[in-house]
Amino acid sequence: MDYDFSTLPDVVWVNVLTRLSLNDRSRVALLCRRLNDVFNHPSVWHSVSVVLIGTLPPGRTRTRHPIPRPGVVAPDRYVAMIRRFGAFFQDVCLTVRGEVHKLEESCREVLEQLASCRLEALTLKVGEGTVQRRELSPVAADALLALVKEAQRLKVLHVRTWPVDPSCCDLVGCLGDNEKLRRLERLSLFCRDPAEDGWVPLTTRLPTPDSIASLVDRLSSLTSLSVHSGLLTTKLLHVLCQSRRTRLCTLGVMVAHKRAPAARNYDATFPRIDDSTWKKLRQSCPSVGVELTFCNTIPSWELMSLLSAELPLKAVTFMRYSSYKPDVLTCLAANYHRTLVKFADYGDAEYSDKEEELGEMVRRCSGLRCLVTHGAVRPSTVLALASDRGRGWNRFEVGVRWTLDHDVGEDEVLCVHPDMGSVAIAAHLPGSAFYHDDASRLEMTDCYQSLCERVSHCLGYKWRPLNKPSFD
Repeated sequence: MDYDFSTLPDVVWVNVLTRLSLNDRSRVALLCRRLNDVFNHPSVWHSVSVVLIGTLPPGRTRTRHPIPRPGVVAPDRYVAMIRRFGAFFQDVCLTVRGEVHKLEESCREVLEQLASCRLEALTLKVGEGTVQRRELSPVAADALLALVKEAQRLKVLHVRTWPVDPSCCDLVGCLGDNEKLRRLERLSLFCRDPAEDGWVPLTTRLPTPDSIASLVDRLSSLTSLSVHSGLLTTKLLHVLCQSRRTRLCTLGVMVAHKRAPAARNYDATFPRIDDSTWKKLRQSCPSVGVELTFCNTIPSWELMSLLSAELPLKAVTFMRYSSYKPDVLTCLAANYHRTLVKFADYGDAEYSDKEEELGEMVRRCSGLRCLVTHGAVRPSTVLALASDRGRGWNRFEVGVRWTLDHDVGEDEVLCVHPDMGSVAIAAHLPGSAFYHDDASRLEMTDCYQSLCERVSHCLGYKWRPLNKPSFD
């Protein structure tokens, strides 16, 4: 029996449309009059994501012989929708993929419309996925900077990427000159979303650390600040300790390690902060918590030098292409068992060599309420982790290593067949991770269902692992 989804309540369709891109929203609105009415609801347009396409480098276009584009372009549909619904925009994410050299008329109109909106939150990803090889034209620079110059009600600003030479497009200077931004509460500079599934480019042109310290000195209402590790300095922390400022609650740092010679021209350095400076920050802002995000692999001795005992660490996140040794988990359990609230690892490596340390960290860090491990963990370990905190977990997102009790060990390549006495390749035996007979598939199904039910009982809500096993 077919169900008429157009009869769903408005609140459901508003929730659906807000999760779609602008193009998908317009397509949904063409289905029927009912959905077109929802499309025009103001709540649909509080949060939007605008994606513009610039000049892509060779090898990044879909066609074999691409037609060169002189600058950044915008679809006419974008212009019409922004002109019509721009008055309702409150939270905008602007992404410009490719090189930003000059803007076409349609794109300039989009930026002008966005600059005139009464935005409260803005996310900028300019020059996403490429290296800026040419200087930005003055007209393009003015159109991009107008988003910050003309901001009136902005309280949240995230600058993910801005690979434009500060000498011709000074974003930091514009932030400091706008008196209306003195009420800015949350600021993020050159930090990526940890959940993003991609590499973090080591080509970002960072402003000078002193300019960031001066900017933060003007923005005295900040309660949350996130910066690239190349911008974290002792001077910046001393500014945050000033008594006239609003007390800082969250300090985020995206740590990028310079690896020569692959990143020879990369100007980010590893932060070197004395314990006395961290101690002063804790005294000035008693409720402050530091959130560290590691975007690439860092040598253990470098990483351990950053994890000072005086650091008020609240959250640790490892992005997908970063890695770490088991002793890092031991260090977190020893130094931050009173402060650590979140641990997230978006890498897909198995936890076979870190499961014991992970369990010990969870047991010792009594305040830990968020656990994310995209790597594979044994079902018994998953159940133990869920049972340890129970309904106290605010987020429990883990991957499971689906192996049966009679599976061979990881280091065993050859196995003696118990009945025939012959030697066989372990991966070809029934019950291995690569081959399942009917009996082992049934056992795997029971294991999956049992784990879901037992973990759900511990957490108090219906839980499913990140990776469902293949029963085929």
